[in-house]
Amino acid sequence: MNKKGFTLIEIIVVVAIIGILALIVIVAVNKPQNAAADASVKQNLIAIRKQSEIYYLTSGVYGDSSSSCVVGSESGMFADTTIKSAMSEVGRNIGGSKIVTCHISSDGNNWAISVNALKSTGSTLCIDSSGILESDLSAGSDGTCE
Repeated sequence: MNKKGFTLIEIIVVVAIIGILALIVIVAVNKPQNAAADASVKQNLIAIRKQSEIYYLTSGVYGDSSSSCVVGSESGMFADTTIKSAMSEVGRNIGGSKIVTCHISSDGNNWAISVNALKSTGSTLCIDSSGILESDLSAGSDGTCE
């Protein structure tokens, strides 16, 4: 008897091999995308730092300790349209479920922003009004990265 076609075992083996290859490709493609998203977060935080200085020069303070960076209720420097846009990009690049923490000191002369769980490393990134941009620090209530 000469039957034509593939056996069930042959089909399962081919599907398994294709699945493994697809997984390898997905992992290889996601790694650079995550690194690019993290680089974008860093650049947006640097843009916020620069724009915050312009805000400070025109307002005399960054805001006060009750200033919010929460979308829809921004206040102080976080209400500046350029800063709001950069904060929106940070949120888009880290994903909606990640945490961005913002603080302005009680005297309004210092601020800090930290971003939790960067895509490529899972670490925290913090920037503050003194120019510090460091990993594994968080925004303190006194407006500094600690």
